Amino acid sequence: MTGLEFMPPQRAMPTVHMGTADFRQLLSSAKGPERPYFSFNAYAIR
Repeated sequence: MTGLEFMPPQRAMPTVHMGTADFRQLLSSAKGPERPYFSFNAYAIR
């Protein structure tokens, strides 16, 4: 999984403080392969 590479920086990501509603919007706008860590963060928080 490419998301594993973004595990360490995920802690410092501001998305961690966001709510589930915000995550849905992030996932929608981050669906592209440009930011695969956004989708991975959502799974880690869940």
